[in-house]
Amino acid sequence: MERSVIRKSGKYSQVIEDSSLGWSIAVAVGIGLYFGQMYDKNNDSEPLGTLIGFLIGLGAACRLVLKVHKRLNS
Repeated sequence: MERSVIRKSGKYSQVIEDSSLGWSIAVAVGIGLYFGQMYDKNNDSEPLGTLIGFLIGLGAACRLVLKVHKRLNS
């Protein structure tokens, strides 16, 4: 569904959309960790890949938070 349709469907739709931010952060960090651990497993570079994957996931999560913050303040 398009966002414009979701926003028009009810007064709580924005709250529901923003409440998914926590899951988005967890998924971004989890994906980074997963690929970092896979890199470590295949290249025997433990814990460097995990650390880099975590930092990339954390950066993606921060970008999501900033995007929501910008939208709420505009």
